[in-house]
Amino acid sequence: MGITLHYKGTLNNPIDKDNVIAVITDIAENAGWSIQKIDDEDKHLRGVILGVHEKCEPLPFLFDAYGQLRSVFWLIDIAKPTELWIFSKTQFAGVEAHIVSIKFLEFMKKNYISNLEVNDETEYWTHRDINILQQKFQQMNFIIDSVGAALNNLKFDREKESIDELVNKIEKSFEDVHNKIKNKL
Repeated sequence: MGITLHYKGTLNNPIDKDNVIAVITDIAENAGWSIQKIDDEDKHLRGVILGVHEKCEPLPFLFDAYGQLRSVFWLIDIAKPTELWIFSKTQFAGVEAHIVSIKFLEFMKKNYISNLEVNDETEYWTHRDINILQQKFQQMNFIIDSVGAALNNLKFDREKESIDELVNKIEKSFEDVHNKIKNKL
């Protein structure tokens, strides 16, 4: 649960892969982001995994032999060949990290991956309205906090209650949270 960016695309010119990786690395170094370089000959993947913010999931730019962006799951053999979307959760890093990630994706689309598709759960990619973006973050924080509080307040006595009773308590708790969220939002 949390606000996530999804993206996919292919380099305009796969032959320029090394130059593009060098540009990405240079930008990341100048921005003070963490960088993990990847050159996996067995998987035919080369690129970088960027750490835009310590509380943000990495922003990977891994390219296969054809210049197609690939997820980090390709490195550990759990991605299916048809899975093209890459994702990075920005929820816990906040609005600023989300905007920085969007701006970087925009730079990549403009310069190197013209067919880059971005699915931004806040829709900031499309509307560029910081007020709406902040509102989406506040809403999601409220939802996460409400669910967390409901689970923390759940009482369960293993010796006196069955698993079915626990499940019923969880369902009731989530119904209460759902109503609270519905009334607030």
